[in-house]
Amino acid sequence: MNTNLMAHFWTIRTFLPFLRKSRVFNGLSGSVVAIASVLGGIGTGGLQTYCSSKAGIIGLMESLYMQYTDIHWCTVSPFLINTQLFKGMRHRYMDYIYPILDKHEVSRFSQDLFNVREAYRDHAARPVPSAS
Repeated sequence: MNTNLMAHFWTIRTFLPFLRKSRVFNGLSGSVVAIASVLGGIGTGGLQTYCSSKAGIIGLMESLYMQYTDIHWCTVSPFLINTQLFKGMRHRYMDYIYPILDKHEVSRFSQDLFNVREAYRDHAARPVPSAS
């Protein structure tokens, strides 16, 4: 919980005054990209703390988006990423709705979102696996 949710809270709280003072792009103050998870909305057995912390990130980002409209807010919510945390995990949706994602693809996708510099929010952003 401290890493997944509270790190977002304390980091945003620290930098929010600086973001609000700067006007770096079309009069907007900067960007915040947070990594949540689809599991923050649908949950799964055995990962209650993880799912709860990701739900908290989604709620935090949504409330900040509603309050601070002069900042770009984006929440990336991938499904399962091929890391040790999810090794061998199964979910009722994984075979036909959500593919297991490569961690490098998710990282590149998140960086691309940060670089786009458009004011939008996306609570269900999913990178499409590359053809390579």
